Amino acid sequence: MKKDKKQKVVVIDKHHDSLGHVLGEAGFDIVYVKNEKEIEQATHNHSPSLIIGDFKTEDINVPRFCKKMKRDYLLRHTPIIIVTQGGEIKEKIDAVNGGADDYIVSPFLDDELLARVNRVIHANENALNANPLTKLPGNISLKQEITERIIKECDFAAYYVDLDNFKVFNDCYGYERGDLAINLTAQILIETLNKNDFKRDEDFIGHIGGDDFVLLTCPKKVDLISKEIIREFDKRIIELYDKKDSKKKYIIGRDRKGRTNIYSMMTLSIAVAVSQGNKRYKHLAEISQLGAEIKKYLKQYKKSIYLVDRRN
Repeated sequence: MKKDKKQKVVVIDKHHDSLGHVLGEAGFDIVYVKNEKEIEQATHNHSPSLIIGDFKTEDINVPRFCKKMKRDYLLRHTPIIIVTQGGEIKEKIDAVNGGADDYIVSPFLDDELLARVNRVIHANENALNANPLTKLPGNISLKQEITERIIKECDFAAYYVDLDNFKVFNDCYGYERGDLAINLTAQILIETLNKNDFKRDEDFIGHIGGDDFVLLTCPKKVDLISKEIIREFDKRIIELYDKKDSKKKYIIGRDRKGRTNIYSMMTLSIAVAVSQGNKRYKHLAEISQLGAEIKKYLKQYKKSIYLVDRRN
């Protein structure tokens, strides 16, 4: 059965035959790769729904590769299926222990391959509730991540990130340019956490819809992270404006009541709630409410700004 909407699949298939042929006939959009570097490039460029292939034919260390993928904020949520040769029990164990989501033994039946591929993709989509634009995890995953930290009484910082004046930018330039602004923001968040790698395995970046993002990190150096996000955003967001508008540093648009107003360049408001020591949150609602209150307060400043709530 063909799929209504084509999903991209990165395929490691040395001879470009069985895997790619079967999946292509089933309606998937196939991206062929030959080595580890090409896998990472294809995953970053195409945001595939799956990586599948016989890694052994390209001398890729499966456990090491999977671990590397799972440490990348954007790639960690891409499922991996390893194709193994019949009877190689150790290879199957190594694949699963290394972080692969499933394996299939070659030679395989076409129906079995498609069943495993569809199961892994659907399970991953349901688990992530991924945002279709940025491919970052959505609300369901965010709630699970925060709740787990609260139950375990972990120290953590929750950053609620919101774009100011995004709606008027979207109305003025169109949805395609608006999507570029959302993706740029996601990219800046990812790059900042990658650069400041404190506890990457425990960190989280979620896109909860529209122009709203949430980061979860350890409380260490929240000021450094917040300042760097703002610095990069203010420097790069202006590139999305037309030259005449970026030179003026404002655009003319209409508010929700249809009145014409002057609006400054988009800015960021970042509300940070820290849970540690004597101040620990008991419920997700406490954190989200605090984040909303701080963001509302910050918007009066009409510039990119952050505030860390450290009240005991």
